[in-house]
Amino acid sequence: GNEEARFDRAQVAEGLGLRNLACDEYATLRTMDPRHQLAGEAQSDQDRHASPRMDAFFSAWNESGRGAVSDYSRRRAVDVFRLPLGRQAGLSVVGGYLEETVDHGDRNEDAAVFGMACDAVLTPWLGIFADWQRQDYADAELGAMDLGGGGVRINAADWFQLRIEARKSENVSNGFALSEGRTADELIADFTVPIARKW
Repeated sequence: GNEEARFDRAQVAEGLGLRNLACDEYATLRTMDPRHQLAGEAQSDQDRHASPRMDAFFSAWNESGRGAVSDYSRRRAVDVFRLPLGRQAGLSVVGGYLEETVDHGDRNEDAAVFGMACDAVLTPWLGIFADWQRQDYADAELGAMDLGGGGVRINAADWFQLRIEARKSENVSNGFALSEGRTADELIADFTVPIARKW
């Protein structure tokens, strides 16, 4: 078949998370033309994606409201270990540390963070994902907070993409909300239509 068409097909498959199909197309293309540089680089990228990896993240957040009582800051550092399950699925383990400052800057609360996440592309039109995280505060009165959610991603033959997700998230804006362990139950629907599609 045409080399350019095969490369385009592999790129589209990769964009949809269909890494098995993408790798097959890149391998076929390399057989047709062993010197095809782009296919070689893309295939190497896919091999790296299919290998275990460790990532580290740090974030800092600061809010200043109209009064000092609403001032709130957070520092978060986590490590994420991802174990691929084939090329189209993966399992992640999260561990880290969280520090929050509230009440005019006079109160610091810290917590150990740990959790898990998984994701998978099942078919060209369906993907699933889920995650769970626990924030275990050093202050026994605050206890632990369980967060997370899950959902599905639907790709309707590139006519539109739909993500439906149910999630429990934090709703912390000041010291009172932190003490109460405020959380929010969310139902999220994200609908996307590619306007550049050739009709």
